[in-house]
Amino acid sequence: MIPDKDIYFLCDKIKQLRTAIFINFSTALLKFPVSIIEVTATDDEGNLCFRITKTYHCIEDFDQTFPAQLHFYNKAFNYRISAHGKATIAEDTEQYAIIKFKILSAEYYFFNKKNSNNYLKNFISSMKNRILPSENAILYRF
Repeated sequence: MIPDKDIYFLCDKIKQLRTAIFINFSTALLKFPVSIIEVTATDDEGNLCFRITKTYHCIEDFDQTFPAQLHFYNKAFNYRISAHGKATIAEDTEQYAIIKFKILSAEYYFFNKKNSNNYLKNFISSMKNRILPSENAILYRF
């Protein structure tokens, strides 16, 4: 179980990121496919709510509770989150289903954007030097 202070921290960061990749780990034959979702609500107990487009009209045969995973990432932020937990179909409408996701464990990854920007600049300059001839370049013509 994740301590309360960590849940507050994770939920705050998830509210900032908002979008995630939803992966269903159910062993059932019929299940929700991998989808991009947007979290609409969070609570103090580590529950997230989002809606997902239904691929089938009748989802009563789906597992109502199943293991799932959410991968949150946004290139504007210098962190990402992978959350593992239990998803439950909370509501079923004609076009989409409301999923309630309970976070059981999560990984928070922080990376230094300063280093990644330098890496990108170095990579681009090295590619430019390989493609474009410099002043001291020797040209061979055949």
